[in-house]
Amino acid sequence: GLDQRGVSEMVYNSISKTDISLRGFFFKKILISGGTTMFAGFPTRLKNDIERLHNQALKGNLSKDFHVTVADPPTRKFNVFIGASWMGTSTNGIDSAWVTKQQYEE
Repeated sequence: GLDQRGVSEMVYNSISKTDISLRGFFFKKILISGGTTMFAGFPTRLKNDIERLHNQALKGNLSKDFHVTVADPPTRKFNVFIGASWMGTSTNGIDSAWVTKQQYEE
C-alpha cells in the first residue's frame, strides 16, 4: 500500500490552501459521500480531527468564530452514483464541459 495522509488531514490541508476569506465558509460546508463514510462515528471523528488540526496549527489560540460542520446525509452512500447518473442524463447544453481522454492526456 501507499503511505498517505488520513482523510482529516487531506480535507484540512485542502481547505487551508484556499483563499483565507473562503476558509471559514468551506470549514462550515464539508459534505461527505460514498460508502466508506458510512462507518459508525466517521462524521464525528472527521469533525473532531479537523478541529484538533486547526487548534494545533494555531498553537491553542482557537478562534471563537471557527466552526466545523460535516454534513452526513443519510443518502451519502449513494450520492456519488446519484450525481453521476444525473450528469449522464443531463447533457443538454453542457456538452462543452466534458473532456475527452485525448484532451485530458494533452
